[in-house]
Amino acid sequence: MLVNEIKQNIKPNIAIIILNYNSSDDTIKCLSSLRTNCYPSWQAIIVDNASSNDSVHKIITWCEQERWLVYLNPSNSVPISSESIVFLTSDKNLGYAGGNNIGIKYALRLGFDLIFVLNNDTIVARDCLNILVDFIERTSDVGFVGPVICEMDQPDIIQSAGAKIDWFKAKFPLIDHGHSILSFDDYPRQVDAISGAAMLVKSKVLKTIGLLDDIYFLYVEEIDWCWRAKKMGFSSWVVPQAKVWHKTGASSVSLDDGILQYYRTRNRLIFMRKHASLCQWLIFFPYLLRHTASQSLKYLLSKRPKQAWLFCRAIIDGIKIKLKNT
Repeated sequence: MLVNEIKQNIKPNIAIIILNYNSSDDTIKCLSSLRTNCYPSWQAIIVDNASSNDSVHKIITWCEQERWLVYLNPSNSVPISSESIVFLTSDKNLGYAGGNNIGIKYALRLGFDLIFVLNNDTIVARDCLNILVDFIERTSDVGFVGPVICEMDQPDIIQSAGAKIDWFKAKFPLIDHGHSILSFDDYPRQVDAISGAAMLVKSKVLKTIGLLDDIYFLYVEEIDWCWRAKKMGFSSWVVPQAKVWHKTGASSVSLDDGILQYYRTRNRLIFMRKHASLCQWLIFFPYLLRHTASQSLKYLLSKRPKQAWLFCRAIIDGIKIKLKNT
């Protein structure tokens, strides 16, 4: 009896994957919040996405000052401990998907039970991991589970409670965006996709559905991940009792507006090519033609030829780019 009770009380090990790119201050604040969480068995795995500043030095120095043991690019497995941090570095910027995949591959190789992909510009509630793990462990067909994401500068305002897929416009509107958390219904809900700012998934699910598709580089990759899981029988859920606060737009501050528009536009087409039905395409295609014409004209009339060129290039690349088998 005692052995069975001990086994039931053992919590799954969680690998928390945090991607850093030139934003050491945000990463340090995120790690500080994790330090206060009450989940017993977790390991932070930071992936630096080829930062061009001194992020790596600043984060490692802070960790050592906080008495965390730092493993920099370890060649062998390390003991799982919330008192240590694994720090992996990439030689080039691989985007959100490619960068996170470095950490996910490492965690899968070490045999972690759960993977928690977490944006570095977030603050995690103390009980967040406990709530998410309790839900995912008792629900067999769950692929991804996430918290309600609230605005960092407006803590009671919802940024995202998951996302819907609008197949006829290839858009992904956020659920309850801008609503007050105080009026939010306090029960788990199934959604088309959850926010890439905080995603918990079982390792055995990833062994079935695969990693993030790095063809996206930036934007839409978490929508694709959740939808691939759904096609294989795994649902996505948001659990309102769990909360994370996210700094709006922090990950894209350093990027040119035209580049952001390029990836948003290109990746919507990639997603449609991978997942949309013929009927959905027949309705989406006329919308795409109208949208392309109106958006291009808008950029030209406002004397922004670079944005017009990038937008049209995004359409072409989204249609022509070779897709991967994910």
